[in-house]
Amino acid sequence: MSELLFSSTTQVDSEYLHVPHIAKDRDFHEAIIACDKLLTTKGNDYVGGNKTGIDRLRNFYDGAAFLGQTPFQVLGVYFYKHITAIFTFLKKGKVESEPIEGRMHDAINYLLLALKMVAVEKEKANGHSVPVAIVDNQGLVK
Repeated sequence: MSELLFSSTTQVDSEYLHVPHIAKDRDFHEAIIACDKLLTTKGNDYVGGNKTGIDRLRNFYDGAAFLGQTPFQVLGVYFYKHITAIFTFLKKGKVESEPIEGRMHDAINYLLLALKMVAVEKEKANGHSVPVAIVDNQGLVK
């Protein structure tokens, strides 16, 4: 049996996240840690330091308002650039711009953000108020 690399029980909002399959695999563990670090560092740039709740998605909603697209479409554009690089790697065995691991970590994070956006949109569809900062067509926050 594999030795645990880190505690497989992490407190999150008074609930416990149990991740035994990740905890027992060094590569999975390192990938999740890398994804979390990217969410933190890139998140600071995209949401002005507020990395929780709906503010994690603010960049997509602001971009959607500015471009006249949906937040899902904006997220899709960001996600697509990483997926195309991943497919280039799968086809050619290499990429030129940055390490493939970083692209894969970004793709995982965009899927997590998409899942969060689905949850937010379901809340909105159920009549719950979800505060989101929106920019106008001149790039000013409303």
